Amino acid sequence: GCADLSSYDLSGKIELTLKNDGLPYKEVYEYKPRPKKGSDSILESLSEEFKDAFKRAFSSYIVYPFELYPKLNFTEEIFLGEEPYTIQVDFAELPPDNFNYLKVYDSQGQEVEIAAIEEKIRVGRDRVNMRSQSEQGTKHSGYGLASFLDPFSNNEYILEIDYLIECVPIVVRTGRDVEGIAVGTPEVEEEKIEMFITAKIGNRAYLYGERKLDGKKTAHISVVDWNLDGEFTGEDMVRIEYKKETMFFPLNKRIKVGEGKKATRYIIELETTGDDEYILNISQV
Repeated sequence: GCADLSSYDLSGKIELTLKNDGLPYKEVYEYKPRPKKGSDSILESLSEEFKDAFKRAFSSYIVYPFELYPKLNFTEEIFLGEEPYTIQVDFAELPPDNFNYLKVYDSQGQEVEIAAIEEKIRVGRDRVNMRSQSEQGTKHSGYGLASFLDPFSNNEYILEIDYLIECVPIVVRTGRDVEGIAVGTPEVEEEKIEMFITAKIGNRAYLYGERKLDGKKTAHISVVDWNLDGEFTGEDMVRIEYKKETMFFPLNKRIKVGEGKKATRYIIELETTGDDEYILNISQV
């Protein structure tokens, strides 16, 4: 992890280039309840409005995944600079398609047009018998990237939505002897329902540079617009990507890379050298 980076000296000047293909980096919303196992806990976890429908369904152990989608709905306010925007996910039309579940509203309450960049939707079966040992489970999932323009500043922002509803029926494993006769106590994995949704946002514009560490190793270093105001200032964050790890650090504050005795302390400052030209100064402290 960080320990890898702590064996290198990151200090120095890094020239940064403005790029416009950024991906989301800042969380807007997350709903990740613990997976519910067993019919009682599944019933308990589903809110009151579903309870009656579920009691009916559960007497026969049938679950209808489309009835679970509303659990993933949310409305969140985020600030793009000073402007409050609203991000809304509402799975009113099912199955979901072509981002019909996602709406963005500007500070005047006007809906903002979104452009699809990528969308992968998997629609599973519409009913599952949670007590059937012969039935497969089902998975409903979606991943999408969409962008929109802030009409006031013309900045382009990108949203990521990732969701899952998975229903896994009970599994009973029976040990058998050489003659195929069941022996021992069957191993039971209770039926379970797992679901989550996460939403992230980012400014498509970011500043990018590289730090050669030695020979072939490179750390990818960027400044991302953390407060989403469309400018790069001391209020934003530095993102360091090395191997498969991504770390975020504040500008103009003491930071620590690595753990324990190996840790190195730095301060990172952003300097503007011209129009859209920036240098990142990393110094040990």
